[in-house]
Amino acid sequence: MIVQAGEPSSLISTILKPEEEDHLKGIDYSVTTLLRSPREVQLCKRHAKELPPRSLDNRLATFIGKAIHGAIEDSVKGMEGYKIEHRFEFDEQVNGDVVKIAGTCDMYDEVNHRLIDHKTTTTFIYGGELKKEWVEQLNIYAYFLRRLGYQVDKCTVNCVFKDWRPNAGRYKSTDYPSLPIMEFNFTPWSYEVEKEFYERKLKEHNEASKLEDDKLPECTADDMWIKPESYAVYRPGAAKAIRLLSTEREAERYIRDKKLTGCQVEHRPGERTKCEKYCSAAPFCNQFKKWKEEQDKKLADDLLSNRKVGTFDEPF
Repeated sequence: MIVQAGEPSSLISTILKPEEEDHLKGIDYSVTTLLRSPREVQLCKRHAKELPPRSLDNRLATFIGKAIHGAIEDSVKGMEGYKIEHRFEFDEQVNGDVVKIAGTCDMYDEVNHRLIDHKTTTTFIYGGELKKEWVEQLNIYAYFLRRLGYQVDKCTVNCVFKDWRPNAGRYKSTDYPSLPIMEFNFTPWSYEVEKEFYERKLKEHNEASKLEDDKLPECTADDMWIKPESYAVYRPGAAKAIRLLSTEREAERYIRDKKLTGCQVEHRPGERTKCEKYCSAAPFCNQFKKWKEEQDKKLADDLLSNRKVGTFDEPF
């Protein structure tokens, strides 16, 4: 049977329906907000009415994550020894100001003193370290629990891999999950380290809230998910570059020193993936604007010199 493909308008409408923000009403910062850069947070707050709507793929990821969370909560609800979707609210004193903080941990196992979080993610993260923001988020929740008298001996992240395929591991290295759902455990920081980290984040955001847009502290390389500029030495038609160097001169010297033949040099401009694809504050950010102007000038120089330009989407 031939079936005509089309857009599922009713499902799309459900995914794109206005997002509820009531849970943050009267709250200055959530835990996840604290872990974002002060520049991004303040620009998003100040330009909230001008922010573009989140894309369908971004909203779909949130929709799927909420659905999985809801199913897990329903299956565990009523079981003894578990706190489900436990909400925290604190009024903190920061530089003479009262700052309202809120956060909700997915699950706390009172018997085994274990803090549990559920993440919907991709198999790309497997084989490396857990995302820094996941570790930081759970340590803040562990601090909240300990502050209220609970014991936390272990933190657990349950990852649901939305792109997992049963036969994919056959064609990959060992860095591929054997199951579509896997558990990762780590020991939380000490109470003192958690407290210091949390209070430092509070102070950074509170201080940024008093600065003008153009005076906000600049985002770090980690904040912007930077991929640095490079020059690739490659043979036309090859799937991968032979070597990536920091400058064109280094790339040319490498070809000369290695006595390579038939090779070319390709300029791969730097990227700020978070800024370009995922940061709603980018249109209002003077740091991003300055970098973008510099990149546009470099691209113009490449065109004038007939230099070959590639992208980070290509394998290397």
